Amino acid sequence: MLKKSIKHEFRATSRVMLPVYLAILALSVVTHFAQRVIDSQNSSDFLRTVALLTMVIFFIGLAAVGLSVIALAATRFYRSFLSDEGYLTMTLPVNTHKLISSRLIVSVVWYALTALVCLLSVFLMAMNSGDWSRFFRGFGSFVREVWKMLPDLETNMLLGMILCAVELFLCLVLGAALASLLLYAAMAIGHSFNRHKKALSVVFGLVFYYATQIAAVVSAIWIIGGLFAKYERAYAMDYLLEPSMTPYNLIIGVALALLAAACVLFYFLTHYFLTRKLNLE
Repeated sequence: MLKKSIKHEFRATSRVMLPVYLAILALSVVTHFAQRVIDSQNSSDFLRTVALLTMVIFFIGLAAVGLSVIALAATRFYRSFLSDEGYLTMTLPVNTHKLISSRLIVSVVWYALTALVCLLSVFLMAMNSGDWSRFFRGFGSFVREVWKMLPDLETNMLLGMILCAVELFLCLVLGAALASLLLYAAMAIGHSFNRHKKALSVVFGLVFYYATQIAAVVSAIWIIGGLFAKYERAYAMDYLLEPSMTPYNLIIGVALALLAAACVLFYFLTHYFLTRKLNLE
């Protein structure tokens, strides 16, 4: 049932996101030629003005694409659970955990695709055909050099680097999930009240956002900073003789654990208020 819910959610959201992606990619190509107009000394003032406006619109479009995926995640959750459609959704023979998880998984995938599309758009805007060939040659050379270095690394160092890469990837995934779960929890709590539901959802969203930011700063200073200082002293004398990824694995691991804890908190807040406190009247 989870697969069917995910498939349905992808079908509904792709009608919005795919045209948005095509629009920003097309705009990046137009902006690429606008940049050439600006660089050309033979361009008239009118063409330069149009080209500058095109570039401004492109960067505004990039920001809009990033905001659109967040807005879509919030809109889909609201329509599915908190609007009149919520009566139908909550009566479906599907576990509430699966309903929330399907929305969350789809939103995380769209976050990742949005980041890739925005990055590709910037490349299309900034790079000429010759730049692309140099980029791929440089990237290929980098991969070959890294591949040559791997046999020379000690086993512990290599495993530490792999673990570090995995931890960083999971941090990105959980960070994207947290962005949606924060919105879900705020809306679920806001709609448990009898009046001013949307306003209260915004208030709880701001409270949760600033609370997570404060918690992140405090964690970085007291927990992660303390670990780094401890291992910096421990490895200060012999780090050059025996390099180790252990300090970085521990520091990123703590950040990963904190993100996981925040995701679990907001997930169960969402589930509790949807199943026990939801007020659709």
